[in-house]
Amino acid sequence: MSTAQITQQLEDRGSELPGPPELRAARRSALKQFGELGWPGKRLDAWRYTDLSSLGDKDFSYIAPVPDAAAIEAARTLLDKFEFIDEASRSVFIDGHRVESLSVSKSGSELEVQTTALKFAEDGPESALAALNTAFAAGGTTVRVTGSSAALLELVFIGTGRGFAPQLKLMIELAAGTKATVIQRFIDLPDAGEAWLNLVTDIEQAEDSELSLYRLQTHAPEQYQTTLSRARLAHGAKLAAGNVEVGGNLIRNEFEICLEGNEAEARVFGIALTNRQQHCDTRIAVKHQAPHTTSRQEFRAIVADTSRSVFNGKVIVREEAQNIDARQQSDNLLLSPTAEADTRPELEIHADQVVCSHGATVGELSDDHLFYLRARGIDEETARGILIAAFADTILERIDLVSFREQAREAVNAKLPRQIEPGSAAQ
Repeated sequence: MSTAQITQQLEDRGSELPGPPELRAARRSALKQFGELGWPGKRLDAWRYTDLSSLGDKDFSYIAPVPDAAAIEAARTLLDKFEFIDEASRSVFIDGHRVESLSVSKSGSELEVQTTALKFAEDGPESALAALNTAFAAGGTTVRVTGSSAALLELVFIGTGRGFAPQLKLMIELAAGTKATVIQRFIDLPDAGEAWLNLVTDIEQAEDSELSLYRLQTHAPEQYQTTLSRARLAHGAKLAAGNVEVGGNLIRNEFEICLEGNEAEARVFGIALTNRQQHCDTRIAVKHQAPHTTSRQEFRAIVADTSRSVFNGKVIVREEAQNIDARQQSDNLLLSPTAEADTRPELEIHADQVVCSHGATVGELSDDHLFYLRARGIDEETARGILIAAFADTILERIDLVSFREQAREAVNAKLPRQIEPGSAAQ
């Protein structure tokens, strides 16, 4: 679908989108910017390994309709098969629309989830996908944490796979001194066809707040997903963001984290398992803008068949950000001679009193480790499975919420070449 055809969708159906008439001009301006920037691709350094121009050939509908009764009932049936965290509140989205009848509230006044009015920045988006998101955003959802008790929330994003490309905006706000754990789950209805979710999340953390943001992506094989998560951390704020990528066709995750206050900390980690022709791309940019700030990036990938994993982590240290500590590590395990892992850790340092490091590895299973297990009577296939599971479990152990960690293990275990009992590699 050409940019002109996408623009025509906005002109023909823009009245279906929420917001006052004055937002129409902002939407048109954002779509114009998208047309000028074009689909992200290899001509841009940030997209060196991932080309989204093929999405322009898809006949997606960028304005997904409000879910009808049949879609809601199908989603309810799907949800009944999942194991959720008992003590957590839950908000459910279908094709980008929040569905109140499927949502569950178990928290008190410390947690609010609200559908909020859309607000577009006057200077406009900074990237093509953010511009497209602004042009077609079907609504905004704000998660606001204000109370003294630790809040626990699951956000479940369900795709019907009917050729829709919902553009969703999410805001997470933590007041000073508050704590919250937010889990994002991405699933699809059975037999879902091609579809695409483009999600933009803005995170605002006030002084001394703590957020654990976990993501479990188990999309159907034909699904596309692009996400942009932007976080701003005030003095003493802490962010732990953990990703588990299992499904989908083409997945692109971007993090932009600004450590704006002294002693702010960000820890970003993840594991991606790809096979067949899957493509999973993770890009992280952490900006140290204040002294005595800390960041950690740790990502692993298990890549099989002809699939591809990409990791690009960048640390930017401003001149005024002295006495910071920033470290990156990317480790990749290739299970096939035709699999590909691209890793690119970067440091951009403008201060002189810093501790910064980065490292990357790409390799196969260790022959010595295999020999060790085989010498103890374990057959080769099982030995390989144990080593692969142990490689993944190093990342899964970073998840502090035990109940969710076990669910993530089960999802990873189901994708491994040979299934291992969940957690057995960690024992």
